[in-house]
Amino acid sequence: MIRNSSPAAPRFLTVVDVAELLKVAREDVMDLLGRGELRAIRVGTSGQWRIEIDELTAYVDAQYEEARRALLWREANLASIGDLDDARRGRATRIAPRL
Repeated sequence: MIRNSSPAAPRFLTVVDVAELLKVAREDVMDLLGRGELRAIRVGTSGQWRIEIDELTAYVDAQYEEARRALLWREANLASIGDLDDARRGRATRIAPRL
């Protein structure tokens, strides 16, 4: 997780900084900005993007939550398929593990 825990740590990151942290291409970060998935501001006369470290942290946290929910959904669907198969064969219903 990315946290701004040190007083010397920068508050804002460049697009290149974010790309390096996430291990993706600069264009991928620009796509995130363009779609509004990652919030940023434009500063300076050239209008360069700056991403606040807290915004990057919120984006990463949201991605973890999305992955967690997708896993739960897949597990629920797999459990349902097994339950239907067991019911068809006249067996007791299994209880799926909870995360």
